Amino acid sequence: MEELLDKHDVPVNIYMRVLILLSISTDDRDKAEDARLACETFWQFTRKRYLYDPDRWAQTTLRCIRESLNELREVQEEEALERKTEEARR
Repeated sequence: MEELLDKHDVPVNIYMRVLILLSISTDDRDKAEDARLACETFWQFTRKRYLYDPDRWAQTTLRCIRESLNELREVQEEEALERKTEEARR
């Protein structure tokens, strides 16, 4: 999967989805957060590019990726809170 991130001809929507999958699938918390934040940046730039574009496919794709990013952020925040709580108990 990470090989796709090294290619320069991958469509941005696929690139963002790979970053989300990488963030979900890795056990390395820093790598997971870095992948999510990179995807957030790509999403923001892509959203600006298509902000006034009537292309429904682009709008739907961006909305789905946004929903995935929101869910991923919530999961990462919950996991971080659980770790802090666990550390405080020690």
